[in-house]
Amino acid sequence: MNSPSSETIPYELDARLIGIVSQGHVRLPPYPAVAAQLADLLSTDDYDLASIEELIAADQVLTASVLRLARSAAMGGGRAPVSTLTQALSRVGSSAVMLLAFASGAGAHANAAGTLKALRRETWRRSVYAAEICRVLARLYRIPPGEAFLAGLLHDFGEVVTLASLEEMIGGAAKKVSAKRCQKVARNYHVEVGLVIADHWRLPESVKTSIAGHHRAEADSSAVVRLVAAADAVVERIEAGLPVVAVPQDSPFPETAKVLLEDLLPTLPDLLSNFESDAKPAPQSEFLEKDPTTLGEVQPASFRASIGSRKFRGVGIAPDGIVIEGSQGLAEQSVVKVDMGDGRGFWAVVSLHQVGKKSHRMELRPTLFDEEAEGRWQSWTKRFPSAQVSAVESTLAEGAQPSQRNA
Repeated sequence: MNSPSSETIPYELDARLIGIVSQGHVRLPPYPAVAAQLADLLSTDDYDLASIEELIAADQVLTASVLRLARSAAMGGGRAPVSTLTQALSRVGSSAVMLLAFASGAGAHANAAGTLKALRRETWRRSVYAAEICRVLARLYRIPPGEAFLAGLLHDFGEVVTLASLEEMIGGAAKKVSAKRCQKVARNYHVEVGLVIADHWRLPESVKTSIAGHHRAEADSSAVVRLVAAADAVVERIEAGLPVVAVPQDSPFPETAKVLLEDLLPTLPDLLSNFESDAKPAPQSEFLEKDPTTLGEVQPASFRASIGSRKFRGVGIAPDGIVIEGSQGLAEQSVVKVDMGDGRGFWAVVSLHQVGKKSHRMELRPTLFDEEAEGRWQSWTKRFPSAQVSAVESTLAEGAQPSQRNA
C-alpha cells in the first residue's frame, strides 16, 4: 500500500479537525488579558488617565503600539510630536486604546511561532485591513465604529485558530504537508471555529453575526454583515495587486466611501505594524511543502533595493513582483516598504522566503494602495522591457478576478 502523499495527508487532518470542532475540543486562545483588565477599568466611574497609563505601561509591546499609533498619519502625526505615553494616550483616546489592546492581544496569537505562521500572518493582515476599513466606513452604515472594528478584525479569526490546531497535528505527519491544502482546510472550517471563539469570549452579537454571515451577505442582511463583506471585497483587490478604484456597491453613500477609502488605504501598512510584534522569518519546516514560486514568469534582472537600513540585491522581475537576495531574511507575509533608489518606493508583501547556502531569497509582490503607487510601480518596471506589463494590466487582460475565499 502506498504511503499518503503531501496532498492526501491533510484530508486525514480534515477528519480529525471535524472531530475536534464537533466535540468542542478546539484549543482556544484566552481573551486578551490587557483588554480584559482595561475593560474592567473603563467600566468604573473613578478611572483617570494615570490609571490607564499604569495598566498600558506594564505591557511593553502595547506601549510601543500606542506610541506608534499616536505618531501615525491616521492620528495626525504631523501635529505636535509625541514623546511620552501620557501624550500618546491623550491623542489616541480611551476607546481607541481599548481596541488597540484587544487587537494587540489577538495579534500575538496570529504571530506566534509555528509551522503555519506565514498563513496565520496572511489571515491576520487581511483582518486588520478589513477592521480599519470597517471602522472608517462604519458611520455610512450607521454602526458604532468600535463595534465595526471588532467585527472586521474577528470575522476570520477562526482561521487563525484553526491553523494553530492544524500545526499541532502536522507534527505527527509521516510525510510533508501541503501549505496550500492546509490553508484550504482552515478556510473550510473557520466560520464554525470562529463562532466557538465568539461564545468563549462572550463577544457582542453583532460580531457573531458577522462571523456567521459575511460570506453570504445579501441586500437584506444586517448592516454589520454587509459592511464586513464590503470591506472583504476591498481587501481582495488590495491582495490581488489591483488598485481600489471601486467602492462597495451597496454603500449608502458611494462617493463619500470613495473619498474615505482614498485617504485611508495608504495608511494601512503603518496601522498593521501596531499589531505585529515579530518580523523575523520563521525557521524552515521539514514538515511543510510550499510552492517553489509565488510569482508569474520571472526574468533575470539586476538592481538594488533597500528595506529600512537593510540592503538587498535584485535578481529577478515578473509582471507581478520582484525577487531579491540578501544576507538576512524577511518574514513571509510581512508587509515591507521597498526603496528602489528614488526615495519613495512601494509597499510589498513578502510572499516567499527561501534559505540558500549563502543567502536568503525572497519574492515580493507589490501592494498598490492608490493610483500613485501603481504609477511608481509601472514607471519602475519600464526599466526592464520583459516586465513592462504591470500586475494590474496582466490580471485584467486575462479577465481574472480577485481570488474568492471559501465560505
